[in-house]
Amino acid sequence: SMARLDHPHLCRVREVSIQGEIPYLVMDWAGGQPLDRAWRDWGRRRRLGRRLGVVDAVAAAHHQGVVHGDLK
Repeated sequence: SMARLDHPHLCRVREVSIQGEIPYLVMDWAGGQPLDRAWRDWGRRRRLGRRLGVVDAVAAAHHQGVVHGDLK
């Protein structure tokens, strides 16, 4: 279901498979640094903008019937 999603604030799932008995996902690389470190240098507007992007992405996923189980 995640592979169907196309949103600028979501990592796209490229492949889902099983190697032996171990399932795995291949997703787009999300470069950068953890938000708790990155936004030490960000102003209030930029922090709010990033949070709104996350909210928009989660809403887009929910609209497609995908409920998140692990937000990063």
